[in-house]
Amino acid sequence: MIRLADVVQRYRHDLVQQYGDRLLPSHYRALDAIAQCRTSAIGQATWSCSECQHRTYTPLSCGHRHCPTCQNHESTEWLQRQMDKQLPADYFLLTFTLPAQLRDVVFRHQRDCYALLFRCAVDTLAGFAKQSERLPGQLGMSAVLHTHSRQLEYHPHIHILLPAVGLNRSKNTVNQCSGQYLFNVKAL
Repeated sequence: MIRLADVVQRYRHDLVQQYGDRLLPSHYRALDAIAQCRTSAIGQATWSCSECQHRTYTPLSCGHRHCPTCQNHESTEWLQRQMDKQLPADYFLLTFTLPAQLRDVVFRHQRDCYALLFRCAVDTLAGFAKQSERLPGQLGMSAVLHTHSRQLEYHPHIHILLPAVGLNRSKNTVNQCSGQYLFNVKAL
């Protein structure tokens, strides 16, 4: 099986030549970490048996959040923690995206624009919940930012997993709804 580190090592030069003017310092740090993961560049752990003096050497991992070699275990554990928190309710997946005309601006100002995209999505859903007869109350949700399409084109969007449950703190009640949709898609 080919590793991402092998792809980075083989094609990094071509990537930098073609897209170097668009790569951010964080991209270079990710490439460096992934290329060096579990190699002598990072070092190794030594394991020894106190009885027989046998030694085993294990290469160290980079620990970078974008390294698939390092993050598989953490991702699996995170997913299980999320499943344990799941409410006994219907769930809806909503996607908020940006018009193509804004992508260049967003790419140059990622930190601020991504935060704004999250804020707008959450505020929009909160506003709909306030006006909703089906689901009044405060919503809870999990949101994930994706920056690229499946074809690896820059396409920032947020996926929000939303249980069909609204918490009304003033009345100390929980409102739940079910059905094919949560809010009117045209209004959203």
